[in-house]
Formats: sequence, structure tokens, C-alpha cells
Amino acid sequence: MLKRVLVGVAAVVMLAGAAMAGPVEDAEAAYDRGDFVTARTLLRPLADQGNAQAQMLLGYIYDNGKDVEPDHAEAIKWYRKAAEQGEANAQYHLGAIYHYGQGVAKDRVRAAKWFQKAAKQGQVYAQYEVGRLFQYGIGVPENLSYAIIWFKRAAEQGLAEAQYSLGIFYMPATVPDTPHEHANITEAAKWFLLAAEQSHAEAQIKIGEMHADGLGVLQDTAAAVNWFKLAAEQGHAKGMYGLALSYLNPEIKGIPKDKVQGHMWLNLAASYGDRSAGRDRDGFAENMTAESILRAQILARNWRPKDGGKQKTNKDAVALRIDAERGDDVAQWKLGEMYRSGRDFLQDFQEAMTWYTRAANHGNAAAQYALGSIYTEATGVPQNYVAGHMWLNLAAAGGHHLAFKARNDLTELMTSDQVAEAQRLAREWKPEPEQ
Repeated sequence: MLKRVLVGVAAVVMLAGAAMAGPVEDAEAAYDRGDFVTARTLLRPLADQGNAQAQMLLGYIYDNGKDVEPDHAEAIKWYRKAAEQGEANAQYHLGAIYHYGQGVAKDRVRAAKWFQKAAKQGQVYAQYEVGRLFQYGIGVPENLSYAIIWFKRAAEQGLAEAQYSLGIFYMPATVPDTPHEHANITEAAKWFLLAAEQSHAEAQIKIGEMHADGLGVLQDTAAAVNWFKLAAEQGHAKGMYGLALSYLNPEIKGIPKDKVQGHMWLNLAASYGDRSAGRDRDGFAENMTAESILRAQILARNWRPKDGGKQKTNKDAVALRIDAERGDDVAQWKLGEMYRSGRDFLQDFQEAMTWYTRAANHGNAAAQYALGSIYTEATGVPQNYVAGHMWLNLAAAGGHHLAFKARNDLTELMTSDQVAEAQRLAREWKPEPEQ
């Protein structure tokens, strides 16, 4: 799906290629300092007089609801007036409105018309969009050669997304439908690198993979790891996964192995939706100590993305946490399950224990069974058969269908004194209402 890029006023002015003076310049300055009322007041009479730049800027204000309710009809009116005078940025924004159908019916043919008009004037975002239109045959006949031409024009102006797209086209076998004559591994590496240097995460992963394999560039494990790390630090799951494997896979030479770092990055990748990372995390954890896993999980818990990357949030967990904080034992147990499993979520045994314990103290049998299993299996905590037996005993008494057998199996591993102590603790246990 095309990503709509809304160019800021400062960029609009730069791309227009002409210095603005007088009231239009004053309106731009007002906009940049967030005084949209003054900007609109200054722009309106100029727009009414036919000033194309003022019309475009006024359309942008209405389009984005800057100190006014978004008004697509008003935005379209002013964009169109400016676009018909040849204002490239207005043509681009008008094309975007028709492409997405904001305030008008979607019209991909009309969108392509305005994008192309802007692109021919050098509007970099329009050039990129025209490349995508030709790539997928949206509003124009599909033509990969034309797509490359327009991507290259935008890429040569420094647009990272276009540079990345060019890299994809030139990468052999990356795009199955790309004619063979477009494959050029050296060109692919060149454009991936340019995009990567602008913090384009997907490009960072691509150039990292190329360095790891020695494909089109020198094989350089340190460089590959560096690019994976830069992508990972932006919150990109594939970069996290590549970085983790660099730390864990003994076949990857040139970087010291580190299970704690590897587990941390696999855990983060899993929390960002990489299912393979979750499976690998759990597999590698089988050969780690509880202390090492705990260190890795603490690192993952405290990690924050850099360079404007987004912190991953889980809507289900947010909703559950609200109910759990209010003392809902079922929500507390479910939140414990999410932290324990780490499926599409950050695995954190300490957090799991916290929520299981709160639910178990309410008398929740499922949470009591979970605690019994954790203490028995030493999942992120020191093994404690007495505590495990106590919780399994309570869960069995509460009717949990798996707790009876689990408790009896555990009894076979315990001494008589341990069993007696566990039974005493269970006998004396009382629910603890939350304050």
C-alpha cells in the first residue's frame, strides 16, 4: 500500500525552488512556530488573489487540520487552484487525496495524472509515487522500466525510500517478476547503502545481509552486525532477529558469542511479531541458566528504541493490565500467561510471577497451578519443590484438572520432610485481598 507523505511547510518551500518574500514568508514563519491562525489569516487574501504558493499552503492547513477541523473539501479546492497553476507540491498533495479517496471518491487514474505532473517538475515524493504506480500498474499500465526511471530520479535527490526500492529492483531474485536485465548486485548494494545511511531500517537489514553473505560487497561480519544493530535499535524485528543470530549461531564467525545478548534480541524480535524469533528464543533458553535468562529479560524490559523508532505495545495487554490493576484475578492470570509465553509479547518471567502471585493470592486455581509449575521446573526462578508442591496442592483443591497429577508426580521427587512442610504451608495459606 502506498504511504502518503505529507511534506512539511519548510520542505514545501524548499521544494518549490523559489524564495518566498513578504506576507507568504511571514505566513510560513507563523506556521513553523505553530501559530496556524496567523498563518491562515495571512494566506487567505493572497490565496484569493491567486498566489499559488499561498493556495497550496492554505490547502495543506485544511488538509491536516492545523488549528481547524480537517476539511478535505476546502483542502481540495485550494490544492486544485494551485495545482492548475502548476504548483508542484499542490499537484502532489492533490494526487495523494485522489489516491486515498479523502473527501472524494478514489480515482487512481486522476491521482496518477497529478502525481506525474508534479514528478515532471522534480517533486521528489511525487517521483517516488509515480515509480510505485508503474511498478504495480495503479492508474497507469505496469511498466518496470518506467518504475526504475522514476525511482532513480527520486533516489538521486536523496529520498531513502526510493533508494531502497531501487535496491530491491536491482537485487537478483528479490522481485520474482523483475526481468533479468534489471539484476545488478553492485547497483543494489549501492542504493541499499545510501538508504541505510539515512536510517532506513529495511535497507540496513539488506546491506547487513549482503555483508554477512559477501554478496555484492565484501564479506564483513562486523559490518553486518553493525547494520543489523542499527535496524534493531529502531525497533525492526528482522534486524533484531539477525543481530540475535549473530550472537548465538556458532557458524557465524567474527563476533563473540553471547547468549544473554542473543536471548534479549530474540525476545524483543518476538515481541515485535517475529514468530520464528519466539521459537528460537525458547529453544536457546533450554541451554541457559535461570540467572542468564533473567539477565536477558531484564535487558529486554529496559530496552528502548532509538532514532524515533516506536516502542512496541500490545493492545490486549494494555486492556488486561487495566483490569489486573483493579484486582481482577482472571486478568492477572492472563497477563501472567502473556509474560510467561512471550508470544507476540515480551517474555518476562519476573513480571509473570508478579501477576500469577497476585491472582493466586485471590485463590485463582489456574494461577496457582502456573506458580506450582514454575517452581517445579525452575522457569526463570530457582527450583523450589516445597513452594511448587504448596501451589499445586492449592490448585488441585481448587479444582484445576492438571494440578492433581502434577502434585503427585512432584511428591515422588521430594523427601518426607519437604512434603510435610509444603502441606503445612498449603494448610495455613489464606487468600490475601488486595489493598
